[in-house]
Amino acid sequence: KVGLEWELYVYTNLGTYVASASQKIRCDDSELFDGNCFENPHQMYLRWNMLADNGRRVAVGAYVAHFKVRVYGAKENFKVERFYNWGITGSRKIRSR
Repeated sequence: KVGLEWELYVYTNLGTYVASASQKIRCDDSELFDGNCFENPHQMYLRWNMLADNGRRVAVGAYVAHFKVRVYGAKENFKVERFYNWGITGSRKIRSR
């Protein structure tokens, strides 16, 4: 009955909504923790595919990521909320002559 929920909301630097994602992960998840997150802990990494909710690639620029995590089922429920600044840069293709 222990697990966590995470939510990610991405906005432009001017505050326009771009994308979001969320997931609920239980401590007894057989794929992530082999059935027990206390005996088999793992670090989890969150990545953004740099796509807006409509499936289009986002523009070069600054973005704000609003990240929320809630751990439930332990002795005390636990919440964390953070904001991160993310920058998207253009890529240059190097062509050989």
